[in-house]
Amino acid sequence: MIEERTKSNYKKKDKNIDSGFKLAGAIVEFIELQCHRCEYKWNYSGKNKFKATCPHCATSIAVQKFLQAEYEKRKEEEDRKRISELAKVLAEEIVQKIRKAEKEEEKE
Repeated sequence: MIEERTKSNYKKKDKNIDSGFKLAGAIVEFIELQCHRCEYKWNYSGKNKFKATCPHCATSIAVQKFLQAEYEKRKEEEDRKRISELAKVLAEEIVQKIRKAEKEEEKE
């Protein structure tokens, strides 16, 4: 009985993985796609994880390529934010060092 339960649990887990999309380690039931031709956006929950069809203009969308492109865009945006935050911190540190140096010169 224990083996049967384990097997059935594995089957259920496999079905969950097959029925959703794996994004950043999480399984989601749908993804937001955008058509590259007409720029229509919709929530895609189809079974085919490789190709989808735009409901507005019937253009074929490569789901995996779209997800990869979205991932790269988000990664670039996050990198830009991190760089700008680091630049602000560095600028503040430089200003503080300049002020400290000016105060030391005034003391002398």
